[in-house]
Amino acid sequence: MTVTMKITVPEACLAGLEASLQECKRSISDLHPTIDAALPKTKSGFKAPFVQATYHLSLSRVVAVHYPQIQPLIASLKQHLSKTQRFKVSFGRLEAFENDDKTRSFLSILVDQGFDQVCRAVRRTNRAFAEHGLQQFHKDPRPHVSLMWALGSTSQRLVTLSQEVQTGLGLALQEHPWECNVSKIECRVGQRIYAVWEAIGS
Repeated sequence: MTVTMKITVPEACLAGLEASLQECKRSISDLHPTIDAALPKTKSGFKAPFVQATYHLSLSRVVAVHYPQIQPLIASLKQHLSKTQRFKVSFGRLEAFENDDKTRSFLSILVDQGFDQVCRAVRRTNRAFAEHGLQQFHKDPRPHVSLMWALGSTSQRLVTLSQEVQTGLGLALQEHPWECNVSKIECRVGQRIYAVWEAIGS
């Protein structure tokens, strides 16, 4: 089970973001886009497009739950998230992350505008998880969307790469900002997705 916000990528910033991810792939060949579907190959041999139309921003860890816990937990999430207001997020700075057991590294982009609202949603999600004895999210969350991943602990290489790519990406996002309205929070349990918060009018 995991709780996420749905994040969309504006059409205007797709090209600049795609160019940056292709540059990352050329620099570190074992990087992969965080995309599930099979992708076509380009003439260069790289899979494309690397950029998805939508991403998910995590508000919780991935946790195991027993079937009897699901509906009570969904109800708790809805209750705690009910006071959330519609808000906007923007993205700008690249950052490297690793998962807890250091089996995967991620090239991610940090939330800029909307940071406080996302952290508030994390705290509300944590309260629901705590009521059901589930592991809570990181104490000091750094909200982000993961764009690419690699096996193993390669975060130092990704830190260097993010610094190299940041200037070009920053200029592209100045011209065409990555901004979107957050209007839905979802909880995924296996293949089932539950809406636990939706903005009024969404």
